[in-house]
Amino acid sequence: MGCYCDPGYSGPDCSSRECKHGVDPLYMDDSATIKYPTFDFALLSTGVALTTGPGVYFNDGQKQPGTGYWAIRFTDTHGEDFLTQGIPAGATCAQVVAALEALPNNVIPAGQTLCSGPVTQLSGLEASAFTTTDSTMQRVNSNGGLSTYTIAYSLAFWEADAQTTASLGLGEVNEFVDSSVSTHFSSTGTILGVAQSNTLTLSGYIYRVHFFGNPGAIAEPQIELYLDGKRPSLAAPGSKVITKVWTDGQQGEDNDYFGNHCDGVTVSIDITATATFLCGLNAAEYTLLQACLGDSDFDTSNNLNVMNWDYGNMYYPHLIKLVRSTTVTTDGGYYAAIWFDTTWAGACASTAAGSPAASGVFRVLNRFRTADSTVSPLVETDTYEVYTTTGTFALTSNQSEATFGFGSRNIYTTNVTYDTAAAPTASHDGDISCEIGNNNANKMKYIFHCLNKSDIFTFLSWNQPLYNPPHINLYTAKRLYTKQYSHSSSARFSSFPNSVSTYPTNHKEMHYMTHVINTDMNTNWAASVVEDAQFYIYKFFPSEDSTYNYVAECSNRGICGSTGVCQCFSGYTNDDCSIQNSIAL
Repeated sequence: MGCYCDPGYSGPDCSSRECKHGVDPLYMDDSATIKYPTFDFALLSTGVALTTGPGVYFNDGQKQPGTGYWAIRFTDTHGEDFLTQGIPAGATCAQVVAALEALPNNVIPAGQTLCSGPVTQLSGLEASAFTTTDSTMQRVNSNGGLSTYTIAYSLAFWEADAQTTASLGLGEVNEFVDSSVSTHFSSTGTILGVAQSNTLTLSGYIYRVHFFGNPGAIAEPQIELYLDGKRPSLAAPGSKVITKVWTDGQQGEDNDYFGNHCDGVTVSIDITATATFLCGLNAAEYTLLQACLGDSDFDTSNNLNVMNWDYGNMYYPHLIKLVRSTTVTTDGGYYAAIWFDTTWAGACASTAAGSPAASGVFRVLNRFRTADSTVSPLVETDTYEVYTTTGTFALTSNQSEATFGFGSRNIYTTNVTYDTAAAPTASHDGDISCEIGNNNANKMKYIFHCLNKSDIFTFLSWNQPLYNPPHINLYTAKRLYTKQYSHSSSARFSSFPNSVSTYPTNHKEMHYMTHVINTDMNTNWAASVVEDAQFYIYKFFPSEDSTYNYVAECSNRGICGSTGVCQCFSGYTNDDCSIQNSIAL
């Protein structure tokens, strides 16, 4: 027996109030930055088909997703949720911010929320990363596999912000349209009664909202469409309204797991049509980076030279954080998975003279790029500070692939070679949870690191890095479970032209899309179980040695009293003790 406290209260009898959270002023230095919550809000509606080829484009004749109102449900650091007043369809950024700042209790401080956009154009496929063949379109799977409404498309989001083109992220996306459309945009199919060619048209806005006044890890905001009764308050007659919320590598955080700044090292990013590299290192920086990376695989016996480091590999890449060398305190940086690849020796065009990197190069697994990147060709002009961790980034299983839709909180794991034949992987169905029962007692033969509730993870493709997202989100597993199958594996793969020759003909049924990982936030891209790219679950093991809790009650610079008021230490002030002042008592 015990009390279940309302948000903002704690203690055995819920009599203690939680204090305000803030950023520890001692966390900031010449290079450390704060990762404030930043979320993208998409409100779109389906439109008529175009005939310009595969991809997704805005219908210039209708830029707003129907008519009516929508709202944002925001949850603060204490877990209390607030719903804004109705926001009109096609609202400006100023209207979105005004609705957020009007929430009670000053939950969104005035003047500290930035909205960029709304996006007024969706570009089509990016040639350097995707082709325009039918097989590319078939690569993407919907949230529910063979659900009633499925369509697949690849796109890049763009925004016009301060007269510069800023990439919001490349990803494969799945959405809901009429089920009569085939998985590869058949010219004989229809979308909502309209003859379909190779392109889906969307109308609407995408907003990027930076919550600079709300530091720390917060629950992902939600878009609400039912504001008055059972009918949606935002509608597009004759079309389907689509809403999504996601973050593009910029979720808020309480803990900095990458607290080790690699002093004396700055890197640049070289991006080619086939690979991405960490470059710009001179001989001294090259050696320093080795020491900063250290061990990657829980095994120091295979480390190299006096720097005591290893290259990293498919099973244990190095996970780092990159922050611009010249930037502002609100730039939280981005994660990058790297390893040292000897097969690409001399690939860095920007590597400084005298660097020993001619023996190999640091490859970046995710298709890293930031706002200063251009698309054709991909060019990065910034230099970056490197932050490392003594934690470990590990592959869970190379016999379990992940499939998920865009903006989804459900990740499905499966083993496409799960077969009734006597194969080495015949008895593993893709489940990577730590639960073991009578029917899966030997699954740990195929799992290097199982996944539990509260574990931190992400998903990447090793054999096809170009298919990875530019920015990595770190997800937290909220729930892992196995549900009853709704689609057999043989039925799922029968739609692929090469499936007859590529996949086993005697797949064991009742396992595809049954093992589910429910996450704390939506995905910022999508992936399917496919023939040419396998997306695996990678688990992150944080280390206390490189973790710092920099967003906390009273900013770590005071004591929270039972009344919910911070009692700041000498030299610190403000209601959350986040301001350093030498004369403060």
